[in-house]
Amino acid sequence: NNELDKLSMLITGKYHVEKRMLLKVCHMDNTYYSLNDAVISSGASSGMLDIAVSCNNSQDIEYRTDGLIVATPTGSTAYSLSAGGPVVDPSLNSIVITPICPHSLFARPVVLNPATIVNITVKYRKETNAYLTIDGEDAFLIADNDTITIQKAGDVYAELIRIKTDSFLRVLNSKMRI
Repeated sequence: NNELDKLSMLITGKYHVEKRMLLKVCHMDNTYYSLNDAVISSGASSGMLDIAVSCNNSQDIEYRTDGLIVATPTGSTAYSLSAGGPVVDPSLNSIVITPICPHSLFARPVVLNPATIVNITVKYRKETNAYLTIDGEDAFLIADNDTITIQKAGDVYAELIRIKTDSFLRVLNSKMRI
């Protein structure tokens, strides 16, 4: 629906600013910031990946999967939700890990404390390549046994202007109706 009539609220100061958590994603010597998600996937190939996830330097989870989504609460309603992940209120700080088409019925999404440091190591299977994609933008090739470190971006936040007064649950409900 058209919201152009609400733009005058920006001039009169009738809006509020929401802070949204970001992820800091480190791969090799590169650092990226993500509002929605970091995705490790096999790209266009249909091969499976073996992905080891350690949290705070403790080997915790191993997945055999098409990929893995690490999302913020803001990103929880995007690709992560489509892959079976939970919906998380964007006012919360948390890290959501959602496997993409896992090869096990017991590989479930998890929601982690925002202080968690997530290390992801990708092991290739046969001729499969793996890619890291940040917020659906450019894909970066991940070499076999590369480690990607993902954590909350400290005190760096995205600031979004809200001029509507609808609650998160009301907006979610209106968008999920079929």
